[in-house]
Amino acid sequence: MLTARSHTESGATFDSVAPRTPAEEFVAGIWSSCLGVERLGIYDNLFAFLVDSISAQKIVVRLLEVFRVNLTIGTLFAAPTVDALVGLLSEMWGGREIVEEIAWTFAQVQRLSDLERAAMLADRTLWDSASL
Repeated sequence: MLTARSHTESGATFDSVAPRTPAEEFVAGIWSSCLGVERLGIYDNLFAFLVDSISAQKIVVRLLEVFRVNLTIGTLFAAPTVDALVGLLSEMWGGREIVEEIAWTFAQVQRLSDLERAAMLADRTLWDSASL
């Protein structure tokens, strides 16, 4: 079975450009987490890490959970870099701003503790004031 490798282990050369936006950071974070890679640039090709089908499926599922669009493993072949995938998500959602807002919002919620999330969901007043 093929597994993800780090930049130096794979022997591949990468044009590593750090994520610059919330969407790029979020997608790169999903990829890094699923592949067990510490850092991933926005132009790094996913398949240069020798991703296996299970890791690819984990990436797709995670992206589906967050962005709620029709993605498949084939989508990763069509958009094999963070930059390309964020661009594709932007097309699917009708604009880059929407994808950036989804990623930013989801990242903010992830930073909350379980107790804070429960309080926000239970306290409608707090939830309403947060959306102002």
